[in-house]
Amino acid sequence: MTRLLWLVMLGGTTCLAAWFLNSPQFVEKTSGSHPVQYEGVPRIIDGDTFEIKGERVRLADIDTCEMGQTATLAGSLIDCGAWARDSISELIGPRKVRCESTERDFYDRALATCYLGDRDLNATIVRNGIGFAYKRSTRYRAEETQAREAGRGVWLFSDVEEPSQYRRQN
Repeated sequence: MTRLLWLVMLGGTTCLAAWFLNSPQFVEKTSGSHPVQYEGVPRIIDGDTFEIKGERVRLADIDTCEMGQTATLAGSLIDCGAWARDSISELIGPRKVRCESTERDFYDRALATCYLGDRDLNATIVRNGIGFAYKRSTRYRAEETQAREAGRGVWLFSDVEEPSQYRRQN
């Protein structure tokens, strides 16, 4: 019985550690206190990840639907992740972005706040309803509230699921 209890506890601890480490915002500070900058026309990987000159950049403190995550919009089932990716691609167009990072996530992506001109791109994405404020951060909550109250973007979907919840279930 003791051995069984020990195995159950070990399994639970392992699952908890795996969940935490697989969280997209699990961070490691980069060396030095100055932000690392990335600038260029991004290749959009998904709603919250870009590639700029070969460097993977994850938008900090926001979350977007995952590729393959479905939701209903105007009675039609669509891929909410592809919608987010395409919406961000349309928002940025062929313009350069500038990203500042002081951390890297579990997947070794630079966690960054990005700018389109002088505008905080992360905030713009949330304010337009393309993404959500990341639940482990207080940043961008006001922008999410604005988008929700105005019925913009994902807030038009009748059954959109928070990306963090979708990842836990899939």
